[in-house]
Amino acid sequence: MINPRLEIIAAVAANGVIGRSGQLPWNLPDDMRFFMKTTLGHAVIMGRKTFESLEMPLSRRRIIIVSRTLTNVPSGVEHAGTLDEAIRLAEDSAGPIFVAGGGVLYEAALPIVGTMRLTELDEAFEGDARFPAWDRSQWRLAEAIRHEADAKHSTGFRFCTYYRIQ
Repeated sequence: MINPRLEIIAAVAANGVIGRSGQLPWNLPDDMRFFMKTTLGHAVIMGRKTFESLEMPLSRRRIIIVSRTLTNVPSGVEHAGTLDEAIRLAEDSAGPIFVAGGGVLYEAALPIVGTMRLTELDEAFEGDARFPAWDRSQWRLAEAIRHEADAKHSTGFRFCTYYRIQ
């Protein structure tokens, strides 16, 4: 069943890569600003590895880490053993509930999300984490904002909002 409040937010290279060795294989400051602005004040669900990859804690967000192996829950975050449990924890939050990685959580969330906010990069990158394959015919592109490569961004990209076709 589709959860209309549940949204995926991700940056995805042209070849589907989303990460390499626990880090982003690119540096796109405007994408980071987009992520911060979009998720501010909302619940953000992420896997343990994604949480550990953050350079600093995400302030002014409700962070829920999904992990079956987490033994020491960091201060200021919540823990769930499964995506379903994390969604139940976040249900009392206002507004959208964001799934922010990694690949395993994206794959689990894809069948039940109603919205995807994808930063689609023009170039392919080497990496060991991938966004799951998805059927574009099941989604409507509602918005695409182009950002060309420049002195701070080595590749061009688009901020895309997709809504599931009901």
